Amino acid sequence: SNSSRNRIVNLCLDYGLERIQKTVYLGDLERKLKAHLVGELRELFRKEMERGMRVFEFPENGERKIS
Repeated sequence: SNSSRNRIVNLCLDYGLERIQKTVYLGDLERKLKAHLVGELRELFRKEMERGMRVFEFPENGERKIS
């Protein structure tokens, strides 16, 4: 829904991420901050994450992790 998307937009922007596509955000976050963001997303969007919403992490070493 639009309200869910708006909550994601605001949450990601609050954490300093840049919106690079409608549903893609990019930015560098310290480990603790990243954990808090993912935790908030999981808490707010539990049902969406169960249906396939994913958080992709690209560490500095280039390996990809999916939460």
